[in-house]
Amino acid sequence: MSKIETWHAACTMYKAEIHMEVKVLAREYVLAINPGSTSTKVALFKDLENVIQKNLSHGTDELDKFEKITDQYEYRKDMILSWMKDEGYSTSQLKAVVGRGGLLKPMPSGTYKVTAPMIEDLKIGIQGEHASNLGGIIARADCRRR
Repeated sequence: MSKIETWHAACTMYKAEIHMEVKVLAREYVLAINPGSTSTKVALFKDLENVIQKNLSHGTDELDKFEKITDQYEYRKDMILSWMKDEGYSTSQLKAVVGRGGLLKPMPSGTYKVTAPMIEDLKIGIQGEHASNLGGIIARADCRRR
């Protein structure tokens, strides 16, 4: 029996266990982030299903501690990661992170990969400073590596 035939036989014999292991390890969720002036709306999607969502409120006493809106980056990112952990989800389960909004240079509407130049424009407020600028910045944080 060749190595390939042996491997195939083992896979066939342990099909249920292999399938279960792959399901546990699969990156199957999309994290959607929508930062606003006093809250950050977050949701986890599996395919088209909204699995869980929450409106994370930010009191003015907390937000007043930051000089600029982009200075809220760590605060809001950590709040999102804590919410995920509290709900029993791990960032290792994420296949994508989507950040809504951001005041960018004029471009056609659509979905874009967040790039380094885009992050720079969001940080400096190329078209103005707004909480939605944090959407792309937090999404680019690559929360999936944690």
